[in-house]
Amino acid sequence: MQNLKKLKLLVAVPFLIILASGCASRPAAQAGKAEAETSSVKEAKVDAQKENLGKIVAQAERDGEKQAGTIKQAAKSYIGGISDLAVANPAKVNELASGINKAILISGVVTQWQPSTRSDSDAHDIYTVITVHVTQQHTFRQVTDLTGQDIHVVQPGGLTTVGAQWRYYPKKDFENLQEPTAEEKQQPVFVEDSEMPLPRIGDQLITAIQPFAHDASLQFLKHNRFDQKEDFVTAHGDNGQFFLNQQTGQYESRAVKGVNYGFGQASGVGQAPVYESSATNVLSGDDSGQIHDNAVALLKDINQRFAVKTVSD
Repeated sequence: MQNLKKLKLLVAVPFLIILASGCASRPAAQAGKAEAETSSVKEAKVDAQKENLGKIVAQAERDGEKQAGTIKQAAKSYIGGISDLAVANPAKVNELASGINKAILISGVVTQWQPSTRSDSDAHDIYTVITVHVTQQHTFRQVTDLTGQDIHVVQPGGLTTVGAQWRYYPKKDFENLQEPTAEEKQQPVFVEDSEMPLPRIGDQLITAIQPFAHDASLQFLKHNRFDQKEDFVTAHGDNGQFFLNQQTGQYESRAVKGVNYGFGQASGVGQAPVYESSATNVLSGDDSGQIHDNAVALLKDINQRFAVKTVSD
């Protein structure tokens, strides 16, 4: 009888072990299945984001072609010095997140242009509100992440007319200015800072920005607070805004090549503006000293971190 009990026990123990191991494997299998499903959902989400971004970029490039034709037919008038800085910007991406020159570094694609409303204080100046679809935010993500959002960046220059320029031009400061004819006043004019060209619709760029409004800017500089609904401005002018060369995958500095300045000197109707660019040098007016050296170092650091892999790579 005892031998029979032992036999039953010997048979039962392996059975219980098998049963227990089977029960233990179920949660692990279920966890693995849930993990696989979560991974699949994440991949589907990433694929959907890539597809959506591809559509945004494609539409922006089509709109950019139309814009290029409009700018080509406009007279060209160039200004200079708006982007000049008195203090050197940071030389490293990490330094944009601290100090007195902190900035929100973003990558994105330009999708729209809108003329900025004139004010009495700067009635003779031209500004444009540029819509940027943010593809990646590189600094201050923990504060407010702009990735995937459309933001507005105010920049000097844009499309106007001879008539609007004449209306707001400080004529009392000049002698012997002849008023344009009614027909001449209808002529479109494209105004641009020669050292800080306006990003075109369809351009992909990386740029350092800050809130545009004075109070909002101070709030950001003091407490790192900002709102995605705010208008922004380039934090370091041409020394902090670089354009993606889609052939090389490198970000580049850009400047106007061959310019005329001021009202009454506009020219180039029917001609597209010509630019020079560099992935290793910042093409600003000041090409020496710490301001320039820091800008070049920042461009180098940006390309080391964020240069885009191309097909040839």
